[in-house]
Amino acid sequence: MDSLVDRISAAAAGIKSAPRGFESRLPPAVREQLLEIRRQWQSGDLQVSACWLADQIVAMAASDGFPVCGRQGLRQWLTRKD
Repeated sequence: MDSLVDRISAAAAGIKSAPRGFESRLPPAVREQLLEIRRQWQSGDLQVSACWLADQIVAMAASDGFPVCGRQGLRQWLTRKD
């Protein structure tokens, strides 16, 4: 009989990894720009609130036709260190 660990490992191997949030739906060039904005904000080069920046990103991305998450999701994304 296979152990629980073996069965879970085998089951997990068959799962496709889920896309990682709104970033996975963006063109690479747009994703890189957003990562640069986040880097600048985290380093203090952009001295604005997370709420303001999230609102701006949501509005500008929508006007450019790029699907992003809402304000709260972007605020959380801005603080991530990945």
